[in-house]
Amino acid sequence: MAIGLVGLVQGGIIAALLSGLAIQFVDRIADKPLETYNIKDVPPPPPDVVPPKKIETLTTSMIPETKPLVTDPIVKVDTPPLVSGTPDIVLLPPVTDMKPAPIPSPTITPTPAADLSRGAAARGAVGEWFPRSEYPSAALRAGIEGRVSIRLSIGANGRATGCDVVTGSGSEALDAATCRLALRNGRFEPARDALGNKTATQLRLPPIVWRIEN
Repeated sequence: MAIGLVGLVQGGIIAALLSGLAIQFVDRIADKPLETYNIKDVPPPPPDVVPPKKIETLTTSMIPETKPLVTDPIVKVDTPPLVSGTPDIVLLPPVTDMKPAPIPSPTITPTPAADLSRGAAARGAVGEWFPRSEYPSAALRAGIEGRVSIRLSIGANGRATGCDVVTGSGSEALDAATCRLALRNGRFEPARDALGNKTATQLRLPPIVWRIEN
């Protein structure tokens, strides 16, 4: 308890001493007059002067030679003018019936009919139409022989209707006997046209030889 009191007394003495010294210092400062100073304005330094550069005059000899620049030719293309505004919209009618395109029918070339045409032909052996018994008696007595060529007209029924002497024998008797026997004894197949129909025509017989045999 005694120690605490001593500490308080010492603290108070120290505080009193410090406050007294502070008052004396303030009084001394207040009694001393304030000193003032005049500050002159210092002008700014002059700006640096840059000397002008020497400009050299260029002569034509000092300019390097330049070559002309070769460029590709310019092709001008005319472009259609731009159409401003909103394009018109065309509405097509709806398709209601879609019919397929007709298929062409194939062209059929008819096959040509077979040609049925043919000429007249003799039936049987032609030599049998001229038997020895029919040798003309006048020519036989005179000993006349010969060869006769004839052309016959054949009707559509296959019968001979006419006779013409193409090459005679020199004997009228032999020529006449040849036509007479051919018209009487001859049998023929009639001629036919391209469609196979019977038709009239002419037929030349092989030469008929009249010969006397002993």
